[in-house]
Amino acid sequence: MPKCMSCQKNIQWKSVYISTWFPNKTIQCNTCDSIYKITSHNYISLAILIPMMVSGWYINRFLPLPWSIFIGLPSIILLGLVITLIVPFFVKVERI
Repeated sequence: MPKCMSCQKNIQWKSVYISTWFPNKTIQCNTCDSIYKITSHNYISLAILIPMMVSGWYINRFLPLPWSIFIGLPSIILLGLVITLIVPFFVKVERI
């Protein structure tokens, strides 16, 4: 988790998670009210899209069409969801 540069406390996971989905949304520290923004949105997008695309390619390659839709699509969506839940722990922030 990113830490506040003023008070050295961890920034709340929920505010970082919301800011990963909305690039213009700022992050505020709960203890000292410092304001931050995420600087690594391109890396976040790549960290979500590349594993989803690679797993989709593998699933489509090894499963026949009906199975790749009923098994592959939900598993790709689940993978994307899991990655988005983990990404806030590796986000880089800068003070505004």
